[in-house]
Amino acid sequence: MKKNLLLIFYCLLFNVTNGQITLTETDIKQTGVIFKIAYDTLNLGTATHGNSGVSQTWDFSTLVPSFNDEVRILNRKTAPYNNKFPDANAVMAWNENNTPLYAFVKVDSNYFINQGIGFPEDWNYGPFDLVPQDTIFSFPVNYLDTWSGKYAYETYQNGDTLKTKYTTVKYDTVDAWGNIITPDTTLSALRVKSVEYKYDTVFYNIGGGNWAPIQTSLLKETKYDWWVKDLGYPILELTLDSIGSLSEIKYVTNKFSNVPMPYFGYDVNNMDVQFHDSTVNTANVYLWY
Repeated sequence: MKKNLLLIFYCLLFNVTNGQITLTETDIKQTGVIFKIAYDTLNLGTATHGNSGVSQTWDFSTLVPSFNDEVRILNRKTAPYNNKFPDANAVMAWNENNTPLYAFVKVDSNYFINQGIGFPEDWNYGPFDLVPQDTIFSFPVNYLDTWSGKYAYETYQNGDTLKTKYTTVKYDTVDAWGNIITPDTTLSALRVKSVEYKYDTVFYNIGGGNWAPIQTSLLKETKYDWWVKDLGYPILELTLDSIGSLSEIKYVTNKFSNVPMPYFGYDVNNMDVQFHDSTVNTANVYLWY
């Protein structure tokens, strides 16, 4: 069964060509899917992001999974804090350093935007609005497109006597197009280079609604993401630290679609229960038990 799923996945995605691709809303917008992600720690000293420019070939066929994880794309209504971001139309759920995270995103014909970050509800921590919101893409996405942005969120500690402001300043460029070769397939791709400066500033509450900064740290990262048609997530991502050393390699090995799942709200009036179908999937039969 697994081999059949893999075959279907790559038959749908196999689009080797010497031409440049363009990313649009339809290549990103989807819910109810799971991406299987492999991380390679063995090739951190030898892998390279390769060249920028036109008609490139990036060969990552020798990557070896050291461990695996997954990224889930959820219907907003099924995620924690779904009422906090009513304008979002999808949620990306993943683990980072054993911490479950949720990114509330909106994808439309013009933009791919991250509106905020959430943690598990039982943590009683957050969620946090990104101010301003983080624009990941402005559609359509083509070679040599550039954009930049700044976003931040704040957390409070020690009875609101301290707060930490996490600020990211980023500069993105579609710096190349060509064919990317993974251990599983070869695909036409756009490569997005993102240079990020992450400032963590701790403030002390000095009263009267005023805060004084007491400590700031800075982390620089450079990421290379390879995006392909119809996938909805980077097929491969490399992360370089502040001195240019490769610190992380991850790539998609498979993509699964969940069975369509109904999501209902209801009203109770004079003992009559009225159900409202709020699912984004099209159901043909509804059953109550």
